[in-house]
Amino acid sequence: MKKVILFSVITAVLCLSPINIKPFKAGCSPFMNEVEASYTDEIYNNFTYKYKKESSYGGLKYRVYNDEAAIVKYTSSWEDVIVPETVDGYKVVAILEDTFKECKNIVNVELPNTIVYIGQNAFCNCSNLEKINLPVNIERIQQATFYGCTNLKEIELPQNITYIGINAFRDCTSLEKIIIPDGVITMERDIFNGCTNLKSIYIPDSVETMGEYMFYNCYNLEYVKLPENIKTVEPYFFSYCSNLKNIILPAEIEKIYQGVFLQCTNLNFVVFKGNAPTFGNSCFSSNADDFKIYYLVENSGWSDIQDYNCVPIPVGDINIDGNINEADTAFLMKKITNPNYTTPIEDITDNKKYLDIKPDNEINILDAIALLNTLES
Repeated sequence: MKKVILFSVITAVLCLSPINIKPFKAGCSPFMNEVEASYTDEIYNNFTYKYKKESSYGGLKYRVYNDEAAIVKYTSSWEDVIVPETVDGYKVVAILEDTFKECKNIVNVELPNTIVYIGQNAFCNCSNLEKINLPVNIERIQQATFYGCTNLKEIELPQNITYIGINAFRDCTSLEKIIIPDGVITMERDIFNGCTNLKSIYIPDSVETMGEYMFYNCYNLEYVKLPENIKTVEPYFFSYCSNLKNIILPAEIEKIYQGVFLQCTNLNFVVFKGNAPTFGNSCFSSNADDFKIYYLVENSGWSDIQDYNCVPIPVGDINIDGNINEADTAFLMKKITNPNYTTPIEDITDNKKYLDIKPDNEINILDAIALLNTLES
């Protein structure tokens, strides 16, 4: 009988846990709700955890594992929740799976920095949650941790975060501001799906993989900076981002999958920094009527693309907006007066031809005059 129970527990853990979980440090273990579980795979380093006490403290149900406490359930209806550093003398190190799930009365949550692990669905559908601090030592935002927190407007992620799980912030419809720390490596699928109030986001270059449906139906999204190291844009990544007007895609991109920009109805142009990638079905569909793909003339493969209107970035389009106008002259003058200034076009290429309007292999006032003459003509 014990073997059957043990096998069931192990199976449940393996099914619920991503296979790429990094081993936890001593004292930083993921706590499960089972009375006893022996983890025989490398994910948990063959540790065995058994809780020896279950009790409540101030509306918080907790269990004690190896002389450390994990919060397992919220049993009160207070709006403000303060999780203490210790309960009955035991250090609080974890918030387990589903602990605050569906607790719709909660508005503010204060967590201690003793916590090193927050389980999946921990705050799922806390629809009135407005403010929460995340402990500095957690390394992962687990699956659906804040799914459906519709009143959450902003959140600061700790600097130690390396992984953000599936649906982590899905349908956080009030989310306006989130900073992804440098050091995040993996961002799973659907993280910001349905975050309809998100307008801009900066993804650091530490990120190596990003899953599909990342910004699906983020219809107020206007600006996204993508990491330079990603090689694919996964299916339906920006679908229904109807306020997105333009975007610069990294030089390492090799494939744009199906439906990436589906129903981005105001998308005027996309700038590719690298060679022509492989395009999936309907990756650009129902965009603006005059939609264009801009590319750098020094890169290859673009003349072979027949399905889309691909044009080289014109010399003089210094701010990369698809037009040559007074704004480009202003950027060029700033560069001439301050050689250390980096113009937008220099952010995507080292080729000086886009600034050398005259051309004479120098960037000076003669280029500004030539650009003005172009505008007048």
